[in-house]
Amino acid sequence: MKKKIALLLTIAMMTGLAACGSGQTTKEETAAASGTEAAVEQQSAEEKETAAETESITETQAAADESEQLESEIKEEDKKFAAGKMEGSTYTQEFFGFKLELDSPWQLQSEEELLEQNQMILDATDDESTREAIKESLENGNLFVDFTAYNTDNGNTIMVRILKIDNILPFVLNPNMQEDFTNQIKESLVSDAEYTGITDISSATEDVTFLGKTVKSAYVKGMYPVSEETKMDFFERGVFIRRGSYAAVIFCTGFTDLSGENSQELLDLFQPL
Repeated sequence: MKKKIALLLTIAMMTGLAACGSGQTTKEETAAASGTEAAVEQQSAEEKETAAETESITETQAAADESEQLESEIKEEDKKFAAGKMEGSTYTQEFFGFKLELDSPWQLQSEEELLEQNQMILDATDDESTREAIKESLENGNLFVDFTAYNTDNGNTIMVRILKIDNILPFVLNPNMQEDFTNQIKESLVSDAEYTGITDISSATEDVTFLGKTVKSAYVKGMYPVSEETKMDFFERGVFIRRGSYAAVIFCTGFTDLSGENSQELLDLFQPL
């Protein structure tokens, strides 16, 4: 019996030791498994981070390539630029793709008169730094009046002013480009109206049709002092189109008392080529 009990105890001890050994192995295996999982998670996180960095680099490179391509296309467009041409009563602006055919009572301005209007752009500016910038642009041909016509019956005027935009790429890539530039035109119209002596000025941006497309326009109206005793309702509307680094800004002005507010009719005189 004692031998049997001793044998059982021995078996029990061996079983206990085996169990202890088995438990230790399980713990070691669990620790090893946990370490492996942590390593996998860390590797996965590093791979995700690397993938994100690669994607970011790829997107940045793609954007740079797109900008470079766009800049190259703009330079090619700029090479084609040319001022408008006058033939009789027809003004043609091939670069921007439009023309105007104006018969009597429209009076088209001569080259000498257009040069005088360029000087008026400079004279209308009081700020010295702005004057220098405008003077430089005029001398370099980056800003000039390309066309002006005056209606001798009702005082309507149509003007086409050409502007070359420096550092064009951010301007073109700006999703709000048309709206932002239209607001700049509006500020210019208000400034010009104040310089002319127009009072009760109000301004807005509105949609109009130009060359068959809906575009943003800048609009001002006010009271024009014909004499000390007489004032007339005045309006001016401005729209622009861009090609390459160049913009053609079209101004239509008139007197509501004489012609009604007919700025859309004036814009409709422009024909696509």
